[in-house]
Amino acid sequence: MSGVDIGSTVTDSIKTPFKDSTLLMIGIVLALISVLQVIALAVIGVSSPFKVAGNPFVSMLTIFLVSLPFSLITIFFAITAYFRAWHGNSISLAQAIASAAGRYLSALATSILFLIVSVVPLAIILILVLATNSHSAVALLFELLSAIYTFYMIVRLSIGLSYSIIGNKDPISSLKSSWHSTSGSFWSILAAFILIGLILFVAILIPVLISGISVLFAAPEVQSVVPNLVADIVSGFFSICGYVASVSIYAQLVAGNKGLTINAGKAQ
Repeated sequence: MSGVDIGSTVTDSIKTPFKDSTLLMIGIVLALISVLQVIALAVIGVSSPFKVAGNPFVSMLTIFLVSLPFSLITIFFAITAYFRAWHGNSISLAQAIASAAGRYLSALATSILFLIVSVVPLAIILILVLATNSHSAVALLFELLSAIYTFYMIVRLSIGLSYSIIGNKDPISSLKSSWHSTSGSFWSILAAFILIGLILFVAILIPVLISGISVLFAAPEVQSVVPNLVADIVSGFFSICGYVASVSIYAQLVAGNKGLTINAGKAQ
């Protein structure tokens, strides 16, 4: 089992969605889903976490319920992207969609388990701090430790979904396999994620700034809506880069390849 090459992972993540028309199309669909979700939230009047009934918990619950259908659809197209990134030109969009349908429930369960293991502890700590309005040193320490735990688990379980989708494993086995495979590669995976994040941050920031400048003299509501909408569209599209990065890491750690060779068709 080889290690993770940071350069190959970053290159695969950023370039592959633009080299492959199918992945590009999936990215556009993901951007469209983001827009529809924003519109749905705007229709019911939830534009901020504190707007519904003046209660942050009620608002968060409302946002969750409204966003849930869009999240489920997003996961389906994410699975489709995983199949396409792995198989390359040897699988068509229709075949990728059919494969995604067959692995959907298992991948969904893997995603939920991933969130429970990695993110929920931090969320619980933040909710407790918010509920008690505590700003003590102990509360801050718990927040810091929870954040460190979350970042560590995200990296170690980062290819769990790849194991579920590509390796056809059950949710628990997928996360266990990811934990085993990423042993010894934590820092290289983290470095790749940081570099990808920085590149995507700039890629998202530029159109947001341009859109903000373009409506600088428009009505106040337009000034606030347009940049946020552009940010949702661009971030929705670039989310596919994260999926490709996971497949690239999986290819390196599990298949022993240096990275993806999508345009030549991925060898299993």
